[in-house]
Amino acid sequence: TEATGKGIVVTFNISEGRSTVVKDISFMGNTVVSSKTLKGILSMKTVGVFNKGAFQESQLELDKQSILAYYQNRGYIDVSLLDVVRTVTYNEEDNCDELYIQYVIQEGSQYTFAGITFTGNTIFSTAKLRELVKLHDGEVFNLGKFQEGLVAITDLYYENGYTSNYFNPLENKNVETHQIDVNF
Repeated sequence: TEATGKGIVVTFNISEGRSTVVKDISFMGNTVVSSKTLKGILSMKTVGVFNKGAFQESQLELDKQSILAYYQNRGYIDVSLLDVVRTVTYNEEDNCDELYIQYVIQEGSQYTFAGITFTGNTIFSTAKLRELVKLHDGEVFNLGKFQEGLVAITDLYYENGYTSNYFNPLENKNVETHQIDVNF
């Protein structure tokens, strides 16, 4: 900083460093879903003719959630990302860091929906509440669809003025039969 007769002049010295580009994205542990399919759902893309491939940490976090949601909406509710391995190499010619990303996935087993029961509902019938859950018995358990049904049920109560209700969905996951039933 430097004081002048008109005020203070602030000078910023910035050391920008090198850019980081995503050179490759790969997957390990995926047997049910192909790597090509998983790459297709990612927002982060590798560097190429039509893509700068600039790495952004926020995109990586979104992509991790996208991978988990993709599996969970196909019945693999126990899916987990065990690790995201990052390997960086320096490209002297382009003066940039090249990032290689590998998602390590544990898929788990696929679950089906074994039904939902309701207790404590006196205002709306079980049939009315059941129709809001868009999963049918025996279907692959789709977590996203199931959660939409739960939101629809709570909205039904709230929109009709019942704002002090308590909702408690209890999931029963049978690891032997790979089925999930819910008591709401």
